[in-house]
Amino acid sequence: MTEQTHAALELDDIQRGVLSPRPTPYAATYILFRIDDRAQGRELMRRMSEVVTAATDSMSPLGETWVSIALTCPGLRALGVPQESLDTFAWEFRQGMAARATALGDAGESGPANWEPPLGTPDVHVVLVALAPDGAQLEAAVDRARPAFRNLPGVV
Repeated sequence: MTEQTHAALELDDIQRGVLSPRPTPYAATYILFRIDDRAQGRELMRRMSEVVTAATDSMSPLGETWVSIALTCPGLRALGVPQESLDTFAWEFRQGMAARATALGDAGESGPANWEPPLGTPDVHVVLVALAPDGAQLEAAVDRARPAFRNLPGVV
């Protein structure tokens, strides 16, 4: 007989976009950031932690609207994560999407040479994703997130 162990998910620490399906239809926007100043990059992360919609927020006042944040390996490096820690991440994450374009099916017209800059470059450190059922709710979500990335000249 084997004993099963179940880990409890800490839903307050998981972004809602990870566990929730997209509304249908939906509108989305992606805002890309480059961190030029480590301290201001960390301040961005602190501020964003107050804006990101948690998985526990199933009854958001914005309905099926949420804000998520993603970091790239160069972004973690820009924030000061030590190389020995970065080396523990999956090689696919460390390599990045442009280097893995062929394996991902991004070839020809969809290849990195045709991506809008700065996509596919090491200059993409943080991605803010806002998603909503329509444009008006999307704009409200972006407006709610905007103070988190304002007045940080070391974050472009």
